[in-house]
Amino acid sequence: MDSHDEKLDGITKGFLKFGLKSLAIAGETVKPFLPLFGEALSIVDEIVAIYDDAQYNRKSCITLIDRVENAKTAVKALSRRKEENEENFRNEDYYLSFTKFIDTLKRIKSFVKEVSSLSKFRNFIQSKEIREKFQILIEDFDSVVSNIEGGVTDAVTGINTVLEEVEILSKKIDKLTPSSIVGEEFVPTEIPPIELEEPKQKFTDDNYCKKWSRKLLNNVFCKKIITANENTLEYKKINAQLAILGRMQQSSNIIKFYGLSTVNSERVMIFEWAGYGNLKEFYEKFEIDWPLKLQIAVNICRGIAFLHACFGMLLWELAFQRIPYKKYNQQQIMEYVVIGGREKLDFGLNLTSVQQEFGNVIKAAWQGDPLDRPEIKILFNTLDELSQANKIKDYSAALNLREIQEKNEDSCDLDDDLMPEMPNYTIDILPYEPLLPLKGGCEAHKNKDFQKAWKCFVGHANNGNSHAKYWQGYYLLEGINGKIDKEKGITLLRESADEGIKEAQCRYAFILKDKEPFDKNEFVKYLTLAADNGLDSARYNLGDLYINGKLDIDKDIEKGLRYLRLAAYNKHQGAIEMLNTLRIN
Repeated sequence: MDSHDEKLDGITKGFLKFGLKSLAIAGETVKPFLPLFGEALSIVDEIVAIYDDAQYNRKSCITLIDRVENAKTAVKALSRRKEENEENFRNEDYYLSFTKFIDTLKRIKSFVKEVSSLSKFRNFIQSKEIREKFQILIEDFDSVVSNIEGGVTDAVTGINTVLEEVEILSKKIDKLTPSSIVGEEFVPTEIPPIELEEPKQKFTDDNYCKKWSRKLLNNVFCKKIITANENTLEYKKINAQLAILGRMQQSSNIIKFYGLSTVNSERVMIFEWAGYGNLKEFYEKFEIDWPLKLQIAVNICRGIAFLHACFGMLLWELAFQRIPYKKYNQQQIMEYVVIGGREKLDFGLNLTSVQQEFGNVIKAAWQGDPLDRPEIKILFNTLDELSQANKIKDYSAALNLREIQEKNEDSCDLDDDLMPEMPNYTIDILPYEPLLPLKGGCEAHKNKDFQKAWKCFVGHANNGNSHAKYWQGYYLLEGINGKIDKEKGITLLRESADEGIKEAQCRYAFILKDKEPFDKNEFVKYLTLAADNGLDSARYNLGDLYINGKLDIDKDIEKGLRYLRLAAYNKHQGAIEMLNTLRIN
């Protein structure tokens, strides 16, 4: 493996490094990158499509294809793990490097398109210019990749071995069929009914009851379960899932599932007894102080790390101690949430720092796109850090009995604005101003918003964009936006021309035409480059030169007609008129 390929291997590890600082604004910091992600993936697909359709020189392009396909994998990983990379996203150098990365992909696309159209392989081997362009592309690609490398952080490093086992078993469940022979790993523990006794304080309902476990020496919760026929796929999957649930007893932060049993001739699931009941029963009985809310939230987070569920609304329920969307039925809630609606995050006018940070976690956890939600370990670390800074000194003081009353709680109204901002929250702005896309700068130029266009062109030119160099040079030459610097303008045009921008090649050629002493060969070289790159105005002018022998250029009627026809095919009016004058179809 050569050094370039070794560098390339690093790209798949490249874009991800730093942790999330502020969960609530992770979506804001990534916004400048979102169009870049989409553009990069689209360009890679176009490059691969050109390669797949190529008739010639496929082997000569394979090094570049390998590189861009690996880049695609890395960009997808980066777009999935937005919350892990906020520090990168807030770094202007990283942003500019990623922008340059896209420019390099565009150049690779043009190169692959050009090379794949060459009819003879030796044209590629023997062409010094093309070989040099190939080498420059490789070096530029590897360079920009190294600038956006940062050492991928493995999101599952140190994961509990129980979770690994659960993940493996879950995949096996998906492959079960009615004829599958179920192994012991998919059989939940069976608890003999004789082990379950009546407790001192009875508690019973139509669907569940309380029992005393002789083996555990503690109360247990028994919940009825409707079982399917033993020979069905449904039965096998339910049992397998219960068996997996039983393996999660290692976590002290979820209700333990001990196994199945029979109570009063009915099948039941046996769970750990929760003395305070569920969350709703708990907060309806007690007024919970914020330090204890934080501790509960951390424990919920630990449990969800095992259950892999989103818990933004659960935290909201804990924060405000009431059921979310209480006024509405399930269908209304579903429709409201799908279009981006959320409960209000209103902690009142006297917002504390604890409430603000807790609100940040809620807002991050209930993002509409699951890919935008932080990983559970990041939420846990944030909540744990907040809890440690607000430790409970007196548990008895943290719980106060609530008066049992029906309150007219201020719940969300489905006509409210979607995703309301939290009051008095300060969201940090990016430490840099994202660049207007180059297309936007060209549009601003067309609309005569020259100041906006100039700012765009300068930003991209400073980042090495060849097209932007052309535009900045053009502005400096013509004094657009009130700035004239002909020397710098010519330098930028020359750089842009040498980097393959056809408009720059043509304009620079005519700058050479007016320069003393006149260098005919350089003039023809750049005008030919522009013509061969498909610029019809350059084709027309080059055709005129060869047909009429202007500027002391040797006449070449055949070559001149060829360039004129190419321009005329694209409806260049000057070329059409000249061919008509020459009475040539």
